[in-house]
Amino acid sequence: MATVLSYNDSHELVTQETYYNCGPGSSQIVLEARGIHVSEAELSAVLGTTVNGTPSIDNIAAGLNHYDAESQYASMWMPNDPPKADEVDLMRERIARSIAWGRGCVANVVVPPSNYPQAVPKSDPNLPGAAGQSPGYGGGIVYHYIAVVGYDPEDDTCLISDPGFQPSHFWVKTGNVPGGLASMVTPHGIVWASGAPELAAAAPPAAAVPDGIPTVIGRNGPKPYTAYSIDDKVSHTAHEVTMWLPGRTMRDGLGDFLTNPARVDTSFGHSINAASLARVNHEILVRLAAKLGVDISDVI
Repeated sequence: MATVLSYNDSHELVTQETYYNCGPGSSQIVLEARGIHVSEAELSAVLGTTVNGTPSIDNIAAGLNHYDAESQYASMWMPNDPPKADEVDLMRERIARSIAWGRGCVANVVVPPSNYPQAVPKSDPNLPGAAGQSPGYGGGIVYHYIAVVGYDPEDDTCLISDPGFQPSHFWVKTGNVPGGLASMVTPHGIVWASGAPELAAAAPPAAAVPDGIPTVIGRNGPKPYTAYSIDDKVSHTAHEVTMWLPGRTMRDGLGDFLTNPARVDTSFGHSINAASLARVNHEILVRLAAKLGVDISDVI
């Protein structure tokens, strides 16, 4: 699910006021998302911005920390072009952490016409930039700062808020693909909130039932039950061993033995068989659980 930060109440564009103020404009967006309102002129002075632009992402990080020290903004340089896979993974993880913590990032892009941002349409029409219209970059290589204000792990896209071009909001792939964020920030990088907590690890998928492990009998009798995971298999086997078989032994075995002398041999034999089968199944269950590393202490 996409996470999108809010600023100016309606994601309206925070435009840069001069052609060289994209650094202050992007920083202003990030601070607005934190509820911190600073004029672009003041930010320009703090960031050391001149008619030649803002010197580097280090200036951006220092400027953001001047107003929001809690977030611990830090530079992440991406010097390799193309970026290495581990650099891209780390950048993705840091953006995701920052956005999940409610902090935006600033990216310093260097893009020739062959690598202008390529917007990705979104299925949710209520998301900013859902139409997938790319911004109107032009005039050769573009040296620019942009704000990252959203992340969607489902398709690995980032929401960009661009202070200098229209449309101001668009989603791009995070990775090293044409028009993707990782390909655009080299050899510069991003500024992210290093104080962001680690993301919770995703739960691993359930293990498939290996070939050769049969299904177990049903909970209420011998009707076959198909187990679709190891946990499911062990759980149902434990149920049969500890509940159904002993109950059936008492009901159909000793009960009949006491009330129906004509079935003494059959009932008693069934009781022995059921009890024996329960012990065998119990041993199989214990060994299977130990081999698979499944905790069954709560059912046996």
